[in-house]
Amino acid sequence: MSPKFSIIIPIYNVSGYLRQCLESLKSQSFTDFEVLMIDDGSSDASAEICALFTQDDDRFRLFRKANGGVGSARNLGLDKARGEWVWFVDGDDWLEPDALLSVSCYTSDCSLIDVGYFENQADKEVGFIGETGCFDLADYAERNFAFTVWKQIYKRDVIASNFLSFSDGLKYGEDQEFIIKYQCVCGGKACCVGAPLYHYRLREGSAMMSGRYSSIADDHFSVVENLADYCSEKSSFFDGWFKARVQRLLKSAFVALKNVPLNKESLELYSEKIKELDLKYKGRGLDCFSSVEFMLAKYSLSIYFKVMDFYMSVKKSKDERSKEED
Repeated sequence: MSPKFSIIIPIYNVSGYLRQCLESLKSQSFTDFEVLMIDDGSSDASAEICALFTQDDDRFRLFRKANGGVGSARNLGLDKARGEWVWFVDGDDWLEPDALLSVSCYTSDCSLIDVGYFENQADKEVGFIGETGCFDLADYAERNFAFTVWKQIYKRDVIASNFLSFSDGLKYGEDQEFIIKYQCVCGGKACCVGAPLYHYRLREGSAMMSGRYSSIADDHFSVVENLADYCSEKSSFFDGWFKARVQRLLKSAFVALKNVPLNKESLELYSEKIKELDLKYKGRGLDCFSSVEFMLAKYSLSIYFKVMDFYMSVKKSKDERSKEED
């Protein structure tokens, strides 16, 4: 009999944190689950730690592969998964003891489950509590932006029937691409469990802390291009939501580029890329680049950055004057 949940863990050189992650799963009060540990070519003791958990608990399964990135590791987990629902958990994070029990109450009512979370950094922990209840998917999508794949739990049959997977070769933004694609096709309702159930460890050396800004920008441009290919026929129900997500991805690319020491000619090449994406989206009946902000970025990113700097300077001055008046 298939388990209720498949927990997929992409693992790469996290031996210092992995045991806490796996112990948090083993001690779950809800027991109908499997854990797929995907070792992505680790050079530390991660695989050995995983092997210990397979010895006395057949819910834990270990798969080893050559290093190919987090997307390829998650894809292997999807290929091996047998559960009704899929939860992606990172190997340096962990769950609350009743996490699976809390979300299991909603599995018959929806096609997507969203959870609250803790952000852990050094000795500091901050909880992010969301609303609780079931909502029309369009309403949920308009009001919630899941920035990472572990914040949501997905129905495996939706993933399989729509041939969803993570794009290989991307280090940044691949989870947002998967989330957007899933929400375009899943239908039904979204259920939110507002209580923090997931512990997200923000640490030095993690992908999000040590990323090269140019790679972040290039990967986000790739995601925007991939979404144009995928969503042109699937996003009409979410026109406003989809447009907002694409624009947010582009703004993330712009912020990253601003931290890269590029000359004017290099910036203009990125402006040409934005123009190409604009034409591609328009060719698929999607208009995501018509605001003044994106029209300026298409014309010249170097001018765009100067205008944004001026805007932020004016805003900062106004905020300071407001504080003085108060």
